[in-house]
Amino acid sequence: MNEMKTTLLLILNLPNTVIGKFSKNKNLLPLWLSAVVLGIFICLPSYAVVLIVGETQQLKDLGWTVFTSLLLSYLSVIVMYLDIHVNISGKLNQKIIPSLTSEKDLADLKICLEEASFGKSVPAITILGIFIGLTALIGGSAVYGKQPGLGLPLSALFFGAFGGTSIYYLVWVLRLTRLMGHFDFPVFEFTPASSKIIYDISGMLNTHVYSLAFFVAVVTIIDSLDKLTSWFIYMDVLFGWIPIISQFFVTQKAIRNIIARAKWRTLEQIQSEIRALKFSGIDHIKETTDSINQLLDLHNRIEKTRNSTFNFRSGLNFLNQLLMPVLGWAVGNLDKILNKILLFLNQK
Repeated sequence: MNEMKTTLLLILNLPNTVIGKFSKNKNLLPLWLSAVVLGIFICLPSYAVVLIVGETQQLKDLGWTVFTSLLLSYLSVIVMYLDIHVNISGKLNQKIIPSLTSEKDLADLKICLEEASFGKSVPAITILGIFIGLTALIGGSAVYGKQPGLGLPLSALFFGAFGGTSIYYLVWVLRLTRLMGHFDFPVFEFTPASSKIIYDISGMLNTHVYSLAFFVAVVTIIDSLDKLTSWFIYMDVLFGWIPIISQFFVTQKAIRNIIARAKWRTLEQIQSEIRALKFSGIDHIKETTDSINQLLDLHNRIEKTRNSTFNFRSGLNFLNQLLMPVLGWAVGNLDKILNKILLFLNQK
């Protein structure tokens, strides 16, 4: 499979696209440098408008807040790009696609991968971007308590575009995971949970969950430290934590489905062999009985093997990620928490 032409790639490569309009060299900058250049310039349009129309008070009040919010939304695109193009695409190409033998599975996967392309993703990203941008604008104006002017709406436009792109691919991985749960992978028949392909799928999806959970935890902590962005925590929960927590459980279910389906294929084969022996009419009853008992013993051992890769350690790791923003919020609101504790003690 060739590299996916995602909207993430298009955004990070935007400086090269602009340079290509004036130069024959379409890829003058390496992608990492193109991403850095874009990151430096993302706030300039908003600041330029603010200065042109004379909204200096807004610049004084919201300058740092707007810069931080735009930078975090842009960083979400970079994080998602690394996850999709390095982690997901890399493992799909190297491990998962070569292991698929069913034409139907390959066709379904191809359709899903096409949904990650720029052309297929733009309509949904546009809708998400408008919704997120309007939410940020309305919420920001309400917290600021003044007219938004022109600079804030322009910032909200970029914020929505970056945020909408990241959320689209967050949801896309959810769909990919659910789809893979219905694929037939070649696993070790007697202990499917110990198969290499299960390890590869689990590793790919767990990397996705834990890396994004860490990033969203950092964003939530930063949002909780600023009064003007503290309400963003609700957006972090809605657009970040809910999809990530959903991804964790969808991942476990998909792996469980793959393992359980493989186990039942093996168990049904053993059951068929037991029936064949039972009704074979062989005169050597003892040998037949011994063979049936051996098959039953194998049947029971396979049936008792694990149906998932989930264990106490993986659950604890995910719980630790969830606790990070809670601790960040507690640190950011330590004075309020202490005041409430003192007030409660005084009442006693």
